[in-house]
Amino acid sequence: MYELRCLGEATLRSPTGQLIHFRSRKHFALLIYLALNADRAHRRERLAGLLWSDSEESKARHSLSQALYAVRRLLDDAVRIEGEDLELRPDGLWVDAVELERLLAADDPAAAADLYRGEFLEGFWIRGAQGFEEWAGHQRARLAAVARDALRQTVASARDRCDWLEVRQRAERLAQLDPFDETAHAELMRALWMTGDRTAALDHYEKLERLLVAELQTRPSRETEALAERIRQRPVSGGWSTQRLLREAEQPIFAEPPFVGRKRELAALAEEWQRVLTGETRTVALVGGAGIGKTRLADEFLKSLALDDLASLRCRCYEAEQSLPYGPVAEALRQGISDIDLSDVNPLWLAELARIVPEAHERYRELPEPAPLDAEGGRRRLFEGIAQVLRSACELRPVLLFVDDLHWADDSSLSLLHYLHRRVSNGLYLLTAHRPEELAARTSTATAELLSVRNSRVRSIHLEGLDRTESSDLLAAVLGEEADAEAIDRLGKMSAGNPFFAIELARNLAETKQTEARERPAVPDTIRALLDRRFAALSDQAVALMQQTAFLGSRVNYAVLCAATGLPPVEFDGVLRELTRAGILVQEDAVLSFRHDLIREVAAAQVPAALCSALHLRAARALIRTKGSPGEIAVHLSAAGDTRRAFDYALRGTEAAEQVYALEKAADLLELAIQHAPDQSTRMDLIGRLGKLYLHMR
Repeated sequence: MYELRCLGEATLRSPTGQLIHFRSRKHFALLIYLALNADRAHRRERLAGLLWSDSEESKARHSLSQALYAVRRLLDDAVRIEGEDLELRPDGLWVDAVELERLLAADDPAAAADLYRGEFLEGFWIRGAQGFEEWAGHQRARLAAVARDALRQTVASARDRCDWLEVRQRAERLAQLDPFDETAHAELMRALWMTGDRTAALDHYEKLERLLVAELQTRPSRETEALAERIRQRPVSGGWSTQRLLREAEQPIFAEPPFVGRKRELAALAEEWQRVLTGETRTVALVGGAGIGKTRLADEFLKSLALDDLASLRCRCYEAEQSLPYGPVAEALRQGISDIDLSDVNPLWLAELARIVPEAHERYRELPEPAPLDAEGGRRRLFEGIAQVLRSACELRPVLLFVDDLHWADDSSLSLLHYLHRRVSNGLYLLTAHRPEELAARTSTATAELLSVRNSRVRSIHLEGLDRTESSDLLAAVLGEEADAEAIDRLGKMSAGNPFFAIELARNLAETKQTEARERPAVPDTIRALLDRRFAALSDQAVALMQQTAFLGSRVNYAVLCAATGLPPVEFDGVLRELTRAGILVQEDAVLSFRHDLIREVAAAQVPAALCSALHLRAARALIRTKGSPGEIAVHLSAAGDTRRAFDYALRGTEAAEQVYALEKAADLLELAIQHAPDQSTRMDLIGRLGKLYLHMR
């Protein structure tokens, strides 16, 4: 396919990449005009006047014929001529200007922006072709506007993903294309600050100020001036980006691990924030298991708003403090006392706030004494007072309240948060993070209503594990360049996409200097402690079922597990529900598996040695009863110490594997049979059989 580039320097290349030159610029101009107006009929008279307006009609038509001959010789049958009409078929010709608009229409502004290398036909000028020059000037202005639109969309998308390096690059390009676009300059200033360069951000503001004064005799807008002032006042947190690897050369382990992935989740959070900026109130719940990265995601989103004009409040709930009513909400509001001007709030409502935030008395003197809380309607007055305070704050600027570990909030706080979500409707962003298995155990009506999917103002963002590429990026950053790809891949599989598990495994590996070891790394104490705590909350029956499942393998058939436990189906289903709600097991149709292989490993390691044989024997009996794989049965019987039956089933498994040409599996089971052979003669025969098997495997 021929490649015609008109954005920047005009060039035409053959399908092999060879640069093609025309004998006349007007011949090339004719091709460009036809290519940008393909599938459209053109009169010879118009084309002649477009390119040869300074020539007599006969000469102009003759020159057009020569130009058409040059184009047709190059593109074969691409030019169709019927009498006085002609048109160019676009087949076989790729045009960057056409592709730019197609990509933007296809919602791919980043690719569209990348195509814009410069102005349309930059430096391309033809003498005596006033019509063509006027057309080219119109196209130049139109395509520049399209490119600016693509860049604006790309900047907004990169900002929503918190990719500040891309924001910086795209905003800088946009400011070059449109020097008077203040929004582009503001985004560039923000990106420079976000990536740790406050000096460059303020220098850019001064350049913008000089430009506007010199060219337009005006100053930057109040919003841009306010942004510059916030950049001056707020400390830089050390250069932040979703792509940057934070590891220092002399630092073997991360002080803070890098933030990878989560682009869709960040974009969803940013989308809800834009709705809050229009005056809506939104509640967004980050949902996921322990270690999946809910708090880190919220932190990175809050960082992205560091230069926005908002009141940012946050609190964390603790399991040990569930007996303290309103504890987390009071912690968050305590921050707001010093950051938010509440002087216009009715003192009666401030007095209600002072019930749970006594510091309000220090800032607002002579508050009236509120009615006793045990009086009729006292709780409602307290809730309404705090709602009025937040409503007043939202009138000045949006308020973002982040409640971490919501599953451990006390019931009073949950009821208050539900009330605030319902009553404050003018710019409150209530962001929460919780573990679904923990919250499922709560029976609070307020929790159910606060996070109800039927509520149009509520959005749940479920965090899944990182994909393989993201896990590899994270592990490579933590381990450093000395780690080999095999170690990274092994740890990625062990962590199953859980960032906390991945980081702790990598840190443990780095600390023990095993980054090139081929053996399976030990489970770090931090992960063991986390899982031990989750196991402690289970019933005895659930622990027993979890341990039996761990001994049956990574994926277990429902019928096999039920048979192994010996429980009646109804009772078995009840215990199984407890494990799935706790996030220990996952059920897909009739197959059960651990949510993470590390959970299975820790669960199996907790089983006392005296019980291991019994669990293996139960597993073997269940597999026999359900006609399971002879190889699996043999392994469990061997671990249970039943050598006679282990030998029999190992031979059956060997034969089954050989029938489907699974020679490696057959060799493993034959080695197990040799280990449990009843006599020396049988053992020698099996060794000979194993040797033949190895020959077939070569």
